[in-house]
Amino acid sequence: MKIDEKIFFLNELISYRDKFLAHKQTITDKENSIKTYKRCLNGFIKFCYESNEIPSFDAIDKKCITGYLEWLDGVYRKKQENKPFEKIKKLSNLTKIAHIATLKFFFRYISPNQSEALRIENVLSEYKFKANNNGKQIDIYMNENERKAILSQAERELIKNPERKNKKEYRNSLLVKLVLKSGLRLNEALPLKFCDFQDSDEKEFYAVSIKKKENEYEKICIAKSIVEEDFEILSTFYNPEDYIFSSGKGDKPMAVESGYNILNKAYQKCGIDNIRSRKKKDKEINNIQGSQGKTA
Repeated sequence: MKIDEKIFFLNELISYRDKFLAHKQTITDKENSIKTYKRCLNGFIKFCYESNEIPSFDAIDKKCITGYLEWLDGVYRKKQENKPFEKIKKLSNLTKIAHIATLKFFFRYISPNQSEALRIENVLSEYKFKANNNGKQIDIYMNENERKAILSQAERELIKNPERKNKKEYRNSLLVKLVLKSGLRLNEALPLKFCDFQDSDEKEFYAVSIKKKENEYEKICIAKSIVEEDFEILSTFYNPEDYIFSSGKGDKPMAVESGYNILNKAYQKCGIDNIRSRKKKDKEINNIQGSQGKTA
């Protein structure tokens, strides 16, 4: 590509970025979301600037996206160049998910026609990642038959004797579904508040804020088809700032042990002895079904 063509493409990309961010600011007041979009798009623009093969908008392909993800990983590793080799980390899958999701929103917004938007989205949809375990999370392991049995049991509990359904049963059902079907870990699900669930740009998903560290949150998308009924019913009983899984003793989330007890009871009703949990480092875990673990 000639230098003038490259400059034209980059200027066009920057212009679309600014319009996209302005559009997003009109539909959300979430400052962190805007910052994430901006950071991801700036990364893509810089990649295009440094690349010797800059695609046009109608030539976004798998080679381009793969190259971009490899470039991101290189940038991340370079920031750690002063660390001992054994402490250098690779780019997390959650970060990759955030960049892919942002590009989906971006190209859907700027694509001149629906077929082109669909083509680019199909390219981006080929990239599916699983959440990385950092060794500090609590994970639930089971085979697929066990997973299906427990989810079916949770549904039967709500269908049976509907006049006796109460908040506790919906809460327990929601916890089971979040852990076993959306891919959340138990200690990610328990601190959630009702206000952490927001409508995303894609109507079929909730954008959910997951607390990672003190004052540090990460957004993922969870399919409404998984949890919407339980969540919407529960939300009618509580305030937005309330914990979904409250300890019942003030403004605190349920203890992890109590969460395990809920899940263990669901196991026992299916004839499964108990929850098998363990910690693993640097391995892919729990397939994020429905949501694909996307960052909003």
